[in-house]
Amino acid sequence: MLCKVLKYDIKAGLNIKVLTSILMLFLVISYQAITTLETNSSIVDLYIILFGGLPNKGDANFLMILRWFILQIYLAFILGKFLHKEWSERSIYIIIRTHSRYVWLISKLIYSLLFTGIYYCIGMFSTSIIGMLKLEKSFNFSDSTITYLLNNNETIIKSPIQTIVIFFILQWLSIYVVCILQIILSLYIDKSIHVLVIISTLYFMGIKISQSFSQFAFWFIPYRGMFFMHLTAEYNAMGFNVITSFAIIIISLILTTLLSLSVIKNREFI
Repeated sequence: MLCKVLKYDIKAGLNIKVLTSILMLFLVISYQAITTLETNSSIVDLYIILFGGLPNKGDANFLMILRWFILQIYLAFILGKFLHKEWSERSIYIIIRTHSRYVWLISKLIYSLLFTGIYYCIGMFSTSIIGMLKLEKSFNFSDSTITYLLNNNETIIKSPIQTIVIFFILQWLSIYVVCILQIILSLYIDKSIHVLVIISTLYFMGIKISQSFSQFAFWFIPYRGMFFMHLTAEYNAMGFNVITSFAIIIISLILTTLLSLSVIKNREFI
């Protein structure tokens, strides 16, 4: 029965309208990001700008923060609309049919994981299209990017492809932690826009506090998926390395999943 519910979720949530809107958003954001790069920049540089998160607080300009914020909030907006509709229209029906509230929840957890991955895959695809048209068709760091990293006392990962794959997975899973929190909030808050405001506030306050107090960044899970956080010597000393970030994200996923199971167990439906 879980497979049937999940199949319906995928069909209902990943429709052409949603996928097209994601593609168009990333195309626009990618095109805008190119205007900030030098003419000899490569596609890898564009990936880093869009999916690398936020660099040192002194280097994170307004547009970089805004681009990152828009991409995360749009993901939360689409997911929130889907969760609200499913909770208000189909949750009781599915729970009665399956005799298990966990089937409904587990389906949403799996769907959210798939949706988050597909969201960023579309982002990589659209970024590649813009990059192939406007930038050097090279999958290496450009000289200007290498210079920037060296000037900031940052360690360069030798394989750009490996870097992209690792931090794609880290970003995917770190944002998925936020998605699970969004599912939990959706169980108690009727309007999806109210949940979106809470998620947006968490992102905004997390960034502001982390920039003001570096120690807080260690516990701000979205930072664990950011490329720049793992290259800066200051954050390396605080435990920002790939292995530690994977461990913290996995622990966070386990804890939030257990929390969601506890919440659905005690949630009143009627």
